[in-house]
Amino acid sequence: MQHSISDRPSQNDYVARRGARPGVLKRAQFFFMIALFVVDIGSVWLGFWAAHALLLRDPDFIIGPFREFLLLPGTYTAVMVVIYFSQRMYQRRRPVTHLDEFFQIIIYNLLALLFTVALLTLFVREFQYHRALILLGAGLTILIDTFG
Repeated sequence: MQHSISDRPSQNDYVARRGARPGVLKRAQFFFMIALFVVDIGSVWLGFWAAHALLLRDPDFIIGPFREFLLLPGTYTAVMVVIYFSQRMYQRRRPVTHLDEFFQIIIYNLLALLFTVALLTLFVREFQYHRALILLGAGLTILIDTFG
């Protein structure tokens, strides 16, 4: 049997069905996820830039320009985003306490820190990094990410 053009479901039926599908993000959920994603990326880059700026002020610490270390926050960003997506940190869920979320941020950032150092050590042998820059950058990223 052929269907005519007028037999198509109306727009209201589509909206009702779309809301009933659990796998499809609603527009507000999508924008919330994008906002969290942007805040996390910004917190990594701001944290490492601030760590570099703080270490530049220390006369006992010799460090090159920030562009020499661009691979570090870039890799850290990629690893952290993959970890956050795999652990569903970008999905809206039941309300959790700020302390629980803070501990999750700490754990996932420390895991991202370990993977970043491992990846850079394995694949970029000539990359020289400072431990103080990595630790201070990760610590500032955790703080900025928590309050951001």
